[in-house]
Amino acid sequence: MKTAIIAALLLTSVTGCQTPPQNIKTSDDLASTRSAEHNGSLGETTGLTGGVNSVNMKSGQDVKNTAVGAYDAQVVAEVRGAWDQLWTNRSPNMSGKVVVQFRLYPDGHIQNPMINQNEATDLMAAICVQAINNSAPYAKWPPEIRLEIPDDYRDIQFTFFYSLQ
Repeated sequence: MKTAIIAALLLTSVTGCQTPPQNIKTSDDLASTRSAEHNGSLGETTGLTGGVNSVNMKSGQDVKNTAVGAYDAQVVAEVRGAWDQLWTNRSPNMSGKVVVQFRLYPDGHIQNPMINQNEATDLMAAICVQAINNSAPYAKWPPEIRLEIPDDYRDIQFTFFYSLQ
C-alpha cells in the first residue's frame, strides 16, 4: 500500500525576537537521541522514488511585490529542494508540525537553527533543521532589502506541516 504525504512549509519573519528561544532542542540534540529502531537512517525506505508527493510552501507575509518577498521566495525554494532531497525514497510515518527558527544575516549565513515546536518525531524534526542547514549560506541580501530591513539580521521561522493521506 502506497502512503502519500502532503506537506506544506510556511516561512515567516519573527518580529520582536532579539534572542533565540530557550530550552529547545537543536539538530545536534536530536541527532544524539535517535532511537535504535531507525539505526541512524532517515525514516523508513518506501521503495518509491521522488520523496514527498506534494509540497506547498509560501511566505506567511503579504510581501509578494517587495524585495523581501522575492528573497523569501528564493529561500523557500532552496529549503524545499533540500527537504525534498532528504525525503527521497523515504516516507514520514505520521502527521505533525515542526517549527524551526534561525537568524539570517545580510551575507546569507545563518545562526542558531533551533526547533521551537515539534509535533512530529525527532527524526522528522531533525530533517527539517537539516534542510535549512543544507541550504545555507543563502544569497546575500540585495541592497533593496536593506531599505526594508534596517537591522543587521532577520529572525526567520519555518513551519513544516506533515499530513499523511
